[in-house]
Amino acid sequence: EPVPSGGVPRQAPSRDREPQVIEVANMTEEEANAMNDADWILKPLLTADMAELKKTFQRLASDADRQLANSYFANAQASYTHALQLEIPNAEANAAIHYNRAACARKLGNMHLSLRDASAAAKMTKDGALSVRAWWRAAEAALALGDVEEAEAAANAGLAIRPSCVALRRVLASIHSDAKGV
Repeated sequence: EPVPSGGVPRQAPSRDREPQVIEVANMTEEEANAMNDADWILKPLLTADMAELKKTFQRLASDADRQLANSYFANAQASYTHALQLEIPNAEANAAIHYNRAACARKLGNMHLSLRDASAAAKMTKDGALSVRAWWRAAEAALALGDVEEAEAAANAGLAIRPSCVALRRVLASIHSDAKGV
């Protein structure tokens, strides 16, 4: 039956579908079913409804943003992690999630995760405001870890995109003043 737009209604994917049995020599039926279940778990995008996946991602990201704004950093970090686990094929959206999870990690004192997430966000976006902010967050996390070389590299990467960024210039100034013993 046509839908109001005149198109054909979309059939939702069924999880009750007959599993495709993979035949391997001497494999029991139970092992074959376990292999198919593992394949579904390890490759969710192959079987997931993209509209539902997007809706779930947006809900998790929105919940996490609200938790971050209310200073519930551990909850926000967990929600951002769940959103990333959906493996949405959108680099900008994933970069924003990594960037925000880096902020949570910093507030929770986990500078290693903050540095990793901020660097991931910066590399996913390549240029633009989010990339510059992510490089700044990475530089700050590296400084907090005492990794001056990483901090300087992150600050320089951000300044290569936006040479006028005051926050990154301050990070470099801080690094250089500490190196001089000032």
